[in-house]
Amino acid sequence: MLSGGERQRVNLAAATVRPPRLLLLDEPVSALDPANRELALDLIASLSDAGVAVLAVFHDADAMHRLATRVVELRDGRVAREGAPADVLAVAA
Repeated sequence: MLSGGERQRVNLAAATVRPPRLLLLDEPVSALDPANRELALDLIASLSDAGVAVLAVFHDADAMHRLATRVVELRDGRVAREGAPADVLAVAA
């Protein structure tokens, strides 16, 4: 049986075998230790740089600043704010 972090790493590794056109991620670094978190963020960035569209849910502002080109903040199931990471995350801080 795999731990949560190991499952996250396997799922991300699977995306590199044959990169999809769209990669959906739900808290992809939440269960990872700091070293593997950095590797996962680098991998996600490289997939995005290679043309893979990435739609991800994060609660980690640092990850959003590093990876996002657009941030959508949801509140009570509705869009509260959207825009560039610097704009949306500055208001949230």
